[in-house]
This record gives sequence, structure tokens and C-alpha cells, in this order.
Amino acid sequence: MGFFDWSAPFFEAFGDRWSDVRVREIADALRPTVPDAGGRVLDLGGGTGVLSARLAQVLPAEYSVVDPTPAMEHYARKRTGVITVHGKAEAIPLPDAAFDAAVVSDAFHHFPDQDGAVAELLRVVKPGGRLVILEFDRRSRLLFLMERIADPRGRLFTPEELCEYLGSRGVRGTCVPRSGWTYDFIGEVPPARDAASDPAGAVRADARSSGA
Repeated sequence: MGFFDWSAPFFEAFGDRWSDVRVREIADALRPTVPDAGGRVLDLGGGTGVLSARLAQVLPAEYSVVDPTPAMEHYARKRTGVITVHGKAEAIPLPDAAFDAAVVSDAFHHFPDQDGAVAELLRVVKPGGRLVILEFDRRSRLLFLMERIADPRGRLFTPEELCEYLGSRGVRGTCVPRSGWTYDFIGEVPPARDAASDPAGAVRADARSSGA
């Protein structure tokens, strides 16, 4: 049993750490590309679905939580207005351009294939759609140690590193500090997603064609 399987009850009990102001900040970051009616938002690595449920109260839309951990899905399925989808970040089992925006909350550093996750986000979010990634700054020593204990394979970034990393994969945006140890990346899926303008997608395509 992995860390997120046995810790799911803890996340359910204590995972709602967002103030109303913070939820509105996240909603406002997503809002520019989410229509007033019929909008769809992806919550990738969304765990118990608590953030999606909170966002739905201030930004009405259809929220789909994609997560690979059955114990997390158990709680997410109980959330009103939240759709749960079992899947990995590097292999999202949903159609191309299915979402108007996506949020990744405190999860990107846990994705074992971050290049693959970026390529999938570029695939399932509509061109021009918002991409909001909430992350921890690896320069926080205590937080870095805690995350290493929870997931030794995890890869944290500084804000500057994440902006550079995503920019090199075709996702331009800005990193906005939220506290001494958290920040938001706010960007958009580029309009063109061919191999020339989407290096991450090209890498994934090469891997698939070679049978990797």
C-alpha cells in the first residue's frame, strides 16, 4: 500500500486548508477561460476532490478529478458536483480538448513522469485554456524534508525553475508567490500544439512510436 492509499483518511479529515480568499484567488486564475455556462475544469491529481468542491461554489462548472489512488477516489466520489476519473497524470483517459481549464494542486511534484503530464495537459485542455499549478517552493527546507519522506521520488521546483521548465515545453506563464513556501503558476495552453511548438508532446509521440 502506497503513501497516498493509507494517508487518504488524513487528507479527507485535514485536507481542506484553503481559506475563502484563497479559493477565490484560484477561481479567479481559472475564470478567464471558463464559460459562464457549460464550463469544464480538470483537477489533475485532485485526491479527495475537496478543492474542486470548494471551487464549484465560486466558479460554477463541471469538475473532473483525475487521480490514480482508489482510496482518494473513495472520498472524491462523495463530493457533490465532482466527477471522479481513475487515471494517471501521464495517461489521462479523457478526450482531446475536453476542458476549458485545469488546476494541479500540490501534486505536480509527485508526478513520476512530469514531461508526460505536461503533454497530457496540453492535449486535454483546449488551446488557450488556463493552466494553474499550485506548488511548494523547494527552498523551504522543512517542507522539502517532509515531501521527501512522503515521496522520495518527488521533484520540487523553485518558482523560477517551474516557469522555465514549463516554458521550455510550450507553456508560457508567470509564477505568483502566495507565501514564503507556496506559489502559483498561471499560464495558458498554446494555440498550436504540433511537434514543433510542443516539445513535450513530441517526446511522448516518439516514446509511443518506439513502444516505450
